[in-house]
Amino acid sequence: MITSSTKDNLNHINKLYSFTNNEKTSNKDSYSLDNVKKILLELGNPQDKIKTVHIAGTNGKGSTAYFLNSIMIKSGYKCGIYTSPHLLKINERIAVNETDISDYDLNLLLGKIISIVEKLNLPATFFDLLTCTAFQYFYEQKVDVCIIETGLGGRLDSTNVITPMCSLITQISLDHTQILGETLTEITREKAGIIKENVPVLTNNTNEEILSELSLFANTQKSPFYIMGQDFVLSSTNHNNYNFKFDSLNINFEIDFDKLKYKAPHYLLNMSLAIACISILMGQYPRININSLLMGIYTANIPGRFQCLKDKPKIIFDPAHNPNAMEQLALHIKNTFPHKTIHIILAIMEDKDFLSIIEILKKYDFKLYYCLINDDRLYKLSKKDYNYFNGIIEAENLNTITSNFPQNDIIVFTGTFKLYEYASQL
Repeated sequence: MITSSTKDNLNHINKLYSFTNNEKTSNKDSYSLDNVKKILLELGNPQDKIKTVHIAGTNGKGSTAYFLNSIMIKSGYKCGIYTSPHLLKINERIAVNETDISDYDLNLLLGKIISIVEKLNLPATFFDLLTCTAFQYFYEQKVDVCIIETGLGGRLDSTNVITPMCSLITQISLDHTQILGETLTEITREKAGIIKENVPVLTNNTNEEILSELSLFANTQKSPFYIMGQDFVLSSTNHNNYNFKFDSLNINFEIDFDKLKYKAPHYLLNMSLAIACISILMGQYPRININSLLMGIYTANIPGRFQCLKDKPKIIFDPAHNPNAMEQLALHIKNTFPHKTIHIILAIMEDKDFLSIIEILKKYDFKLYYCLINDDRLYKLSKKDYNYFNGIIEAENLNTITSNFPQNDIIVFTGTFKLYEYASQL
């Protein structure tokens, strides 16, 4: 039942959007952990009372987080997960055992946290408030473990106030360069900021420049450092199976490729990182066994990643928004639908590498369309840019345009999470 006090609380989600959104600023100096720490202190430091796994990286954070989440749940543990951005509703970012936080709980906690911010007169951001809400909610829900994904970077990310059981660094590439740095070394240093003293660090990066920086940070913090391809390996044994092996932990088992929902190479990389993390956590979570681990990876659901939204015509959504992710997606599309006509409906935010993304897509025989969605951050096309596309589509005309595509063609929405809302309505 919604009481009058509940109705009052319903204003707090709307109020959250009045706070500065880090996505909309390129001012690195505005990033700080001070406000988050002050809010959490007022709440009794809930982040120190929960067990966490922390994930940073450019690509693959979300899929790694959801693989971990699924394994923990299938092993019989109560698991919280904090991710970003959301697809349709902000509640998606905070969930326990695959159930999103309710409007009531979200508003109640936001009201409490906004009151703290106003009392202390803090210049807190949208992500600061949401992160504090997640930590408090997970504490109140008495979760067994929380999977925490950074929003942006690592060192100054609002989530970087925890001391996790493991720190994971997924694939690093050039993205958010105006904030994180213009070179792989600079970006890696920001991501490596989540590494804590004596906390195991795992990565599926293979680039020597990246590994050198991560190793330096791990050594400085006296943190055990595990590298895919060296300390843990996922290798193909035949067309139906993969073998996972973690040498230092003496773990070895086979994975049935046909049972995997996500078969693209980049998903296998992220799955391997999640399994390696679980291998380390087994000592603290005795209900995890090989059977529950396999069940977790076979049944994992990763919202919005190569997600089929409709069958006729087949409509797929994937949020690839930087060159590295787009290269992986384009190759996966071509391999999955080798003889189909592919229509790529694209929208790109202005801080992304527009030309590199276009160059990647033009290598393939795709039909390209640019979608003019209602977002202030959308990349504004120049007259020259129009030449890259088969068509420019106003968002409100998407249904009319796509309904004229042949039923056997494939339509892929990509470039930003913001397209999901439009694609899901077709």
